Amino acid sequence: MTALTAVFQDLVRVEIRLWNALDARLRTELGLTLTFYELLDILEETGSCRVADLAESLAVTSSGTSRIIDRMEGEGLVRRAANAADRRSSLIDVTTRGRRKHDEAAAVVEAVLAEFILPHLDAPSIRGLGTALEALREATAG
Repeated sequence: MTALTAVFQDLVRVEIRLWNALDARLRTELGLTLTFYELLDILEETGSCRVADLAESLAVTSSGTSRIIDRMEGEGLVRRAANAADRRSSLIDVTTRGRRKHDEAAAVVEAVLAEFILPHLDAPSIRGLGTALEALREATAG
């Protein structure tokens, strides 16, 4: 196994374990999936946007994202509004309920991340890892 293969395997396994831990806690404590939280988090940061924008941000398909948005809308977390700039698409906005759930979930996410990461990495290591992952994400985007 090469060093690159080992890094890839470590990244994938850490991501899966962290995703599962976060998703389990969010479901147990708030009845919210990590996928819903991720989309709420993007919307909180960017404001209104199209399903295609959300899909691009998560590096997933628009059709899959649209189905998730349908479920989130059904739970009152987001709403669709007409897009005056492009009548073929809608704009997605977070509702008051969605903002409240996002804020509750953000606290749970931070707690789980602290439990998962802080015992193993110091602040300089976390910053270095963040810088490296950001560079890889930007290089692979698009």
